[in-house]
Amino acid sequence: MDPQGRGPLSRHTVLFAFKSAAASIGYEGMVWHDLRHTANTLAADAGASQATLQARMGHADPKVSAIYLHTSITHDRRLADVLERMADGSDNTRG
Repeated sequence: MDPQGRGPLSRHTVLFAFKSAAASIGYEGMVWHDLRHTANTLAADAGASQATLQARMGHADPKVSAIYLHTSITHDRRLADVLERMADGSDNTRG
């Protein structure tokens, strides 16, 4: 509802509120579309496959979906931990 309770929020109202919120936490340059990148990077960190991410974003081409994926400290740390276990022989998940 709009601030007067009359109906859906306008695009202008939503974007104004978003820009104000982003600025209040020090992200003045953040845009609404950045949330799409963040959501899909977090989904990948949680274990979503490329096919799942592609479906979530509504893309027919996996190359387009890949544009929205970014590395993260969490994902990099998890990968490093697995590689370390593989190197020292404590990871016996491989055949």
